[in-house]
Amino acid sequence: NIFFPNLNYLRKEKPKILIASLWKSVFISIIYRKLVNRKVVLVGFVHSEIYFHLLDKIFSKILLKCADAIACDSLNTLKTIQKKNILQKKHFVIPFIFPQKIEVKNRLTVNEKIKFLYTGRIAEIKNLELVFDFFEIFKQNNIPFLFNIYGVGEIKYIGTLKKIIVKKQLQDCVFFNDRFEPEATSSIYSQYHFYIQFSKNEGMAMSVVDAMMNGLIPICTSVGEIQNYVQHNKNGLLTNSNSAEMELNLLNKELVTLINNSALYEQMSEFNKQYFDDKKDYVSSFNAMINNLLREEQL
Repeated sequence: NIFFPNLNYLRKEKPKILIASLWKSVFISIIYRKLVNRKVVLVGFVHSEIYFHLLDKIFSKILLKCADAIACDSLNTLKTIQKKNILQKKHFVIPFIFPQKIEVKNRLTVNEKIKFLYTGRIAEIKNLELVFDFFEIFKQNNIPFLFNIYGVGEIKYIGTLKKIIVKKQLQDCVFFNDRFEPEATSSIYSQYHFYIQFSKNEGMAMSVVDAMMNGLIPICTSVGEIQNYVQHNKNGLLTNSNSAEMELNLLNKELVTLINNSALYEQMSEFNKQYFDDKKDYVSSFNAMINNLLREEQL
């Protein structure tokens, strides 16, 4: 039971600013504000424009109504939240961009096996079935490739995906792996050439950002904030989350063209490595938000 220990912790710490995100933290935060400290500044941190289950929906709506300010993981999420809510609140964008020590290894060489990566939750919203549809087409090019999936998810859903892999005869190319620790991000990413993610919905899509920072070329659906930092055939390849066979065939041709043009690949890779250099990162944006709220409290 996390309720009373966390509530007691807040009572002892007496925070000036309280940030709530996941539904359980929302419940505790609102109770703390109502019963213990009515002066605390409550910030709702929103990471997605959709709700994952009923409790998430209920408490997210309560949070958006009760919070003094809203923080979002991307401009796209913020715009979506503002459309859903009439009340205008003080708002901040805290992008999930974390500077890294980059390990550069992912160069394309002649006759090398092409390596694809996905890392994150293994859930239906990530649309891995469509990724397998694409690889079924890509395999016909007779280009050796490897697709590694890092992450955890529901055992039943993973079982369904494994059956699809066998049905499409991809079992020699597609492999599941446990998730890795954040500090291993660059050492893992640097082993791959492309990052592939056909999500039906995303916020900032931190894994795609990490991929670009490490020089990978993203092959993604144009959802969430991705549409604002991945440009088709400039620094990545884009498709739709409901792409039909014709669209996947076109994507396949564009990918093969890129694989056969190592100079273009390197150009796109270098562009991606530098893309976020002049963008605000998580830490600086988070600190700026806290300082802004503290100044207002003192006025």
